[in-house]
Amino acid sequence: MILSSLKGNSKKTIRIIIGAAIFIIACFVVQYFLFRPPSFDEVMRQSAIESGKNCPILVSQQMKLDKVVAMPDNVFSYDYTLLNFEKSQVNEDTLKKYVEPCIINEVKTNPDMKNLRESRVTFAYSFMDKNGELVLKLLITPDNYVHL
Repeated sequence: MILSSLKGNSKKTIRIIIGAAIFIIACFVVQYFLFRPPSFDEVMRQSAIESGKNCPILVSQQMKLDKVVAMPDNVFSYDYTLLNFEKSQVNEDTLKKYVEPCIINEVKTNPDMKNLRESRVTFAYSFMDKNGELVLKLLITPDNYVHL
């Protein structure tokens, strides 16, 4: 009789331990999926949405920013339109010579880009002519803005 009552208590104890273990695992799973910090991809997407919410926006009399997009592989993309030029009127090398140093300086110094710099994001800048034809695409990689 005592032996059968110990078996019943042992089963009850085992059930309690298993139930507690399942509860603890469930708590960790819920915390992981509901309360974990956002992934870097999500941070980039939100940053792109925030940066691009006023697009298209006139940057100068010659250029407008059409959109900002977070791309796969840590690429942050900016698409611009050269408002008064056709591709045949633009010398790609001259445009690159004047625009690239300004962009690199902006990436290096803009406090709003700090998290992106720290995450070693590649910045892609596309410049289209007034007809939507690609004139120039620049990739600013961490090698361009990080000093070792």
